[in-house]
Amino acid sequence: MTRLEFVRLASCALISPALLAPGACAAEAYAQPAANDEPPSRQLTVMAIHALKGEESVDPKLASVESRLSRLLPNHAFSLWEGKSRRVAESETIVLDLKNRMKLTIRLIEAEDADGKVQIEARLETDDKVHLKSTIRTPPNQLFFLDHKIDEPEHLLIAVGAR
Repeated sequence: MTRLEFVRLASCALISPALLAPGACAAEAYAQPAANDEPPSRQLTVMAIHALKGEESVDPKLASVESRLSRLLPNHAFSLWEGKSRRVAESETIVLDLKNRMKLTIRLIEAEDADGKVQIEARLETDDKVHLKSTIRTPPNQLFFLDHKIDEPEHLLIAVGAR
């Protein structure tokens, strides 16, 4: 039994059989390799959000996450610097080239671990300096935020989600 088959069985065991069609598993749609043995993959969504203290406006493109942003950093204005969403296989990356020579690299480490969570690495750097390197372990379909202080009163919020 491969590790992925074990994860599939473990994930299915946690779901009531009455909720599934015979032989179906909810976890299959997300992390199981395709029949042609492609590596497991996820749809990753990444947003680089600029936050400025002292103002209270929100970029219309961020309307769907406005309440979460306001709870994370009250009394801030939020604008979307850049965002991308695409399907990536394990070890593939999404790169955002940001202002001030900053580069944000998001790498899918594991599409689904033994606990059903997605593991993602976030790395923020300029030229030769790494400003932030973090491993995120999050359930699928949940947006995760990292806060990086640029200069007072500015922050860079990094939003990462996988489905």
